[in-house]
Amino acid sequence: MKTLFRIFLFAICTSPVLLSGQQTDRTTSLPSITSHTVRNSHNRDLPEWRPVQERFSNWNSFMNSWDLYSLSTYTYDNAQLSQSVLAYPSGPTIMQRSTYTYNAAGKKETEITQGGDGVTWTNLSKQVTLYANNGFETGYETWNWDGSVWVLMDGQRRSDEYASGNLVLATQEAYDNSLMLWQPYLEYVVSYSPSNRMDVVTIRTADITPGVFVNAQRFDFSYLGSSVRPDSAYIYDWDVSAWIISQRAFDLQWNDQYIPLLESEPLAYVMQELFDGTWYNAERMNTTPAAGGFVQLVEVDTDGAWVPESRETTEADLYANRTLDKYEIYDGVNWNISDMSVYTNSYDAEQRLIRIEAQLWNNNTQALQNNYLREFIEFIDIAGTAEISTNSLKLYPNPCQNACNLSVSGGTISAIEIVDLTGRILIRKSVAPCVQMQADVQDLPVGMYLIRVQTSDGVRTVNFVKAS
Repeated sequence: MKTLFRIFLFAICTSPVLLSGQQTDRTTSLPSITSHTVRNSHNRDLPEWRPVQERFSNWNSFMNSWDLYSLSTYTYDNAQLSQSVLAYPSGPTIMQRSTYTYNAAGKKETEITQGGDGVTWTNLSKQVTLYANNGFETGYETWNWDGSVWVLMDGQRRSDEYASGNLVLATQEAYDNSLMLWQPYLEYVVSYSPSNRMDVVTIRTADITPGVFVNAQRFDFSYLGSSVRPDSAYIYDWDVSAWIISQRAFDLQWNDQYIPLLESEPLAYVMQELFDGTWYNAERMNTTPAAGGFVQLVEVDTDGAWVPESRETTEADLYANRTLDKYEIYDGVNWNISDMSVYTNSYDAEQRLIRIEAQLWNNNTQALQNNYLREFIEFIDIAGTAEISTNSLKLYPNPCQNACNLSVSGGTISAIEIVDLTGRILIRKSVAPCVQMQADVQDLPVGMYLIRVQTSDGVRTVNFVKAS
């Protein structure tokens, strides 16, 4: 059994927000490398490595092997990912690239995706992330390019109103593509006690007429001592003319970083339901740390005893990279896996993440099966002397037929490697240190390649197209 409290909290706390763990669409670039493949916390004696090149492969269950899907190259502006270029060995799109902009707080604001052949690029889509004044992520916008202008296609956002420094009204809107306007659908009305603590949160919905809100549910909070996070809540439902109490929750624990109820659901609680004037245990949840992550256990009351219902487990390795996501359901005797992802992370001698092998749970076979493979095959140190300006290396012409010219500013070239989209090295050449050189490509088949250039400042990788 899932109580109304948990279902409702989950819905309102996640609807306007881009969740940090969401799966990335493989038809676009992979900026998620900054959250999954780069350590969130560093030993400051170690360099801050960032991957420059990545191979992404899908599992071929018939051939029992990995099939290369795409090859990505990443460019950085200081510590931030500024551009990613995806090349596809086969498929309808030859190449795609995404460019990123960031706000003053360093959070990603826009991602523009383009398609092309490495020389000519055409706008495809734009993703905009929205933030409140306090820096909290409050929504997103998805735009498509119609050949001349950007057209808003989808979006969700939350707007806040404050009084005396307190949030008093939060309104959530969704973009209606057919009407081409934002439609309010949910609002929170917040009041405070004389001690300036959140007292009552009223949730109002616009289910019938957009922008016309009616009461739906109310949370009355209480506190222990001088705590600023509510310890308990009484929950009321609106029955057209009056508030009717239905549930109460106590032993509440919250994430201290976000606003309770509006921006985070509880980490722990005990829930009771009112029946014929008597309170009965219904459900409880506890969240405990485990192996770099947490275990969240939900139990229900059965004949006066707490019985497990479900649990969610996440784990991470020593570098804060995810290793396990698992959701299980208890059948009264055993825990049964409903959904699970396992990530096997490999590191090199520099403690850089060089490989992620992902396996997903198959409910039909009741076993894990290979899903995708990410390999990082080149890095730069964005904090040290190996950082390279994106303008330090030039390749021209592009496309090229017989030869490509390479030049650097503020450094010298000592070697090059030309690589195909499978990662196979086709040409390797060392030269005396120089600022300009020519690479002979006349014997290469027509297609797209990468060229890795060893300079006195580090290694740079660029794409080029071999023309007929």
